[in-house]
Amino acid sequence: IFSWSETGDLPQSIGYGAGAGSVTAFVQFGGAGTNKSGSLEFNGSTWTVTNALAAGRYSLAGAGTQNAALAFGGDFSPSGTPSYYRGCTEEYDGTTWSEVNNMITGRGQKAGSGTQNSAISLGGLPSLSATEEYDGTTWAAGTNLLDEKQRHMSVGTVNSALESGGSSPGAVGQTNEYDGVSWFTAGSLITARINLAGAGSQDSALAIGGNPSALTEEYTGYLPVSASFGKIIATSIVADASRLDNTVLPGTVSGSAQIAADISGSFNKGFSFSGTISGSSTSTASFGQL
Repeated sequence: IFSWSETGDLPQSIGYGAGAGSVTAFVQFGGAGTNKSGSLEFNGSTWTVTNALAAGRYSLAGAGTQNAALAFGGDFSPSGTPSYYRGCTEEYDGTTWSEVNNMITGRGQKAGSGTQNSAISLGGLPSLSATEEYDGTTWAAGTNLLDEKQRHMSVGTVNSALESGGSSPGAVGQTNEYDGVSWFTAGSLITARINLAGAGSQDSALAIGGNPSALTEEYTGYLPVSASFGKIIATSIVADASRLDNTVLPGTVSGSAQIAADISGSFNKGFSFSGTISGSSTSTASFGQL
């Protein structure tokens, strides 16, 4: 039986912030309110104030770990001003935040995930379908989302991402998987929602809370991997192979019907005969290859 338990409370209420890390080593940063540049660290039981972001904002995204975090994008009041959508990107080393190269397009209310040196930004205002990928130095355009979205969630990596939920423009449950090149439609959320949180990986994810639902949903998906084998020894293998490709080599023979026409005297169906069949007790034959 799985359950939630209460742990150390934040020192203040924070909304529309971001974070990175694990249950026992987490860093929270940004958010709406009076302290948009605030940053806090969590050790599994208590929160501690740490050095602030260089550029305060809310509705930003985060990636990485407590000691190697990435903060990118976001909004900054007042709405409608030229600087409202922020493209600034900052890296955290466990002590201080440092500004690095900006996103291609400043945006907020987006989804993001990955690591400090390999992160992905998805959708958000004002570029609702845009995907950007960060390599630890610069941002580059990725393949656009299948749907225009904001206020959704993302988990995983640049080459194995999952995005789900959000507004498009109303609350949706649409879920999509990314392999670093293309997006694929995946199983939808049971309950459509916006402003939800996500955790996990592409093949094992959680969708947490949001509006209008407090539900937690689990996702078990497709993990894109490639492999080659000289030999597999197993009692049984059970899987969905519908999305496998490059699995048959040219010239592979998987059944006798493929070569029946090339074998003298072969039959691909039954035959009838009446009379006597004779043959010699010794036979000779020549083969080009056996």
